[in-house]
Order: sequence, then structure tokens, then C-alpha cells
Amino acid sequence: MDKQKKHIFLKSSGILLGSILLFICLNTINDENSASAQDFFCDPEIPIGESFEKALEIANDITDEIQNIQYIASNAIQAAERAVELSMECDINKCQPVCDKVPYDCSWSETICPPMGACYTVNHPKTCYRCETRQCSSQYPSNTPCPKNQIQSEYSKIESFFNQINGSSGRIDAFYQNKNEVKDNLYIARQGFNSCSLSPSEWVDAAEGNKSVKMPLGCVTVLRENFSRKEEECKSLFNFFCCQ
Repeated sequence: MDKQKKHIFLKSSGILLGSILLFICLNTINDENSASAQDFFCDPEIPIGESFEKALEIANDITDEIQNIQYIASNAIQAAERAVELSMECDINKCQPVCDKVPYDCSWSETICPPMGACYTVNHPKTCYRCETRQCSSQYPSNTPCPKNQIQSEYSKIESFFNQINGSSGRIDAFYQNKNEVKDNLYIARQGFNSCSLSPSEWVDAAEGNKSVKMPLGCVTVLRENFSRKEEECKSLFNFFCCQ
């Protein structure tokens, strides 16, 4: 038998033996009428239930935000697809800039002064042309070749959805920060169970009356049996008490 299997076998045997001795011990106590419900004092409360409930609360909050993100993302995808559809309606031929040549006078003149004579002016007549763009005819506002306003509306929706997703993402980060509270309670619970547990040999001593019994009992059991306790009400019904 390798070490790992041996460790598991010994651990399982210890748990089984402890359970058997616990049953014997409790029966012995009941048979001898040496203990009653009032003989057990239950303290401290072990916050394992609080850890469970807080972890469940965090998980539910995160799940809700993830579902919200999925819903928003679906709407964002639809808006993006609509924007693409609208862009396919663009047709530059509906508003093709055309250069209409408009003539204008660009004549120029120069003054010539010969060395041995009087100065005179020479005119150079010339006609130039400039382009004047025709105003395009389009079914869309502002005479654009695309449904610009509709496309911008879809992009505005996408931007709004993106901001909403960022908000959900920030809330998920905030929920995740609460994990430290869960970790702290789990640490306290682990310490509580460790300090409230008896080894198999200690159970033998308890069964023989040489050692007092101590064991973790669920809050529901403690309340039902009305065992003496420091805390009258459980902070969580899934918590345990260390009773002895």
C-alpha cells in the first residue's frame, strides 16, 4: 500500500472509529441519565453557514450581472448588425461630386520698358475655368449618400450598451472584493471545528467518563434541543456551535 492510500485509509478509519465512539458515548450518557440538555453549553458559534450564505449571495449577485451583460451584449450586437445593414445602403453614385466648368477671366498684363524707348503695357487675355460642385440629390437628410442619422443612432445605442456593460463589470469587481469576508469566516470556522473535535483516543476517554465530551452541533439541533448557549439566536441556521 503506497503512502497516499495508507494516509487515506488511516484517515477514513479514524473518522469511522470516531463516529462509532461518538454513538457509544452519547448512548452511554443517555442510558446513565448522567447528562441532560442543560448539561451542554454551546459556544462559540462556528460561522460555516455565514461563509456559505455569503458565498452564495456573491455568486447570485455575480450571476445576475453576467446575465445582464449577456442581455445587453445581445442588444449591442443587434444594433451593430443594424448599423452594418444601413451602411450597405450607401451609394456614392447618388451624390457623386461633378465638376461643372465655369469660365472666368484670368487675363494678365505686364509693363515693358525698352532701353532706348518709352515703356508700354502688354495685355495677355486668358480665360480660366473653375469647378462648382453640383448639389447631389439624395433621399437622405443633408443630401448624403448614406442614412447618416440612422447609422449614428445605432452607434449611440452601441455606446450606451458598452457603458452599461462597463457598469456591470465594475459591480462584479466590487462583489468579488467581498471574498475576503468569506475567507475570514472560513478560517474562523476551520479553527472552530479543529478545536471542537476529539481524536479517537479522546472519544474512548470520553466514553469511559475520563474526559468531557465536546462536539460541533448544528444550530438547528441546538435550538431544537434548547441547549444552553451564549448566543440565543444563530447568525445563520447553517452555522454550528461547539458544545461540551
